[in-house]
Amino acid sequence: MGFDGAPVTFVCPYDAAALPATIIDHAENTHPEILSCDGVADSASYADPHDFCARLNGATRLRDGRPAAELAIEPERLAAVRRVVRGVASSVGLGEARVDDLVLAVHEVATNALLHGAEPVLLRVWCEREELVCEVIDCGGGISDPIAGQLNPEPWGPGGRGLWAARLYCDSVEYRADATNSSVALHLSLTG
Repeated sequence: MGFDGAPVTFVCPYDAAALPATIIDHAENTHPEILSCDGVADSASYADPHDFCARLNGATRLRDGRPAAELAIEPERLAAVRRVVRGVASSVGLGEARVDDLVLAVHEVATNALLHGAEPVLLRVWCEREELVCEVIDCGGGISDPIAGQLNPEPWGPGGRGLWAARLYCDSVEYRADATNSSVALHLSLTG
């Protein structure tokens, strides 16, 4: 989708023998043609990018259990949000540059929740064995565009950079919404 109309052709290599079946399924869902030992063929499971992302977003759930940190987010408390994220990220051994990236990404998502969501807004930080997850939850209706933040924003537009920046700075970003709340989860690997 990001290359629509551009005169480019490229191949995305996947090691089907080494990767989990879920990754191969996702590759077949997101690539209109598949190149194999038998040649090039249309992907039987190719999905429209909006539909594919909407399906993934719909499968995302709020985390269970007790987070390492939790904080109510209010406009006058954004500095406290940054301090909490910095403290937890530093305590698990992330390097300074990765900590700065995560702090900026969470700040952007928290600001968006305050501007576009509905209060109360909450930050929960999870320290898992291999990753750090920062989840921003609000009581709004959520993000309507299933591919929000995945394409470069218009340089002259008034907004649309917060989620895009978060995707650049984090290893993965998930969002979901239901009748009661919406959330954006920012993931950062602790092993890589």
